[in-house]
Amino acid sequence: MVLVLVVMGCSKPEEVTVKELGIKITVPSNWDQKPRGDDITFRSGIDGVILRAEKEPVKSIEEARGRLIQGAKMREEKALPTGAFYFDYDVDYGTAGKPMLLRHVEVLLPTATGHVSCTLQLQPSQDAEPIAKACSSMKPI
Repeated sequence: MVLVLVVMGCSKPEEVTVKELGIKITVPSNWDQKPRGDDITFRSGIDGVILRAEKEPVKSIEEARGRLIQGAKMREEKALPTGAFYFDYDVDYGTAGKPMLLRHVEVLLPTATGHVSCTLQLQPSQDAEPIAKACSSMKPI
């Protein structure tokens, strides 16, 4: 069992073209690509990302921030060299007196027809690095 985890952790990254969305993304080679309704997922176990094409353009980090889940508590935000906008934030899904913060990583890449969102809501003990790396690698074809 430990050997399997070590092998999975060493999966080499590979650049994949997603023609339907007009992008390229670099993901670990052991992540499978599957349709999910109108979205496309790349995943292995709990790690992975959801890609979604949106018709609304985003031209600035402020416009991109406005597309996030309402009430987002920002950990980090930045413009990427690809023209995309990176966000790492928490959202409280709890009730009064019982907060339940869940972390989200989301990158919005402007495209000629709107933008592509790459996102995942992380589980409490999940490592954000593979998701952040994959989403941050998005670029137009």
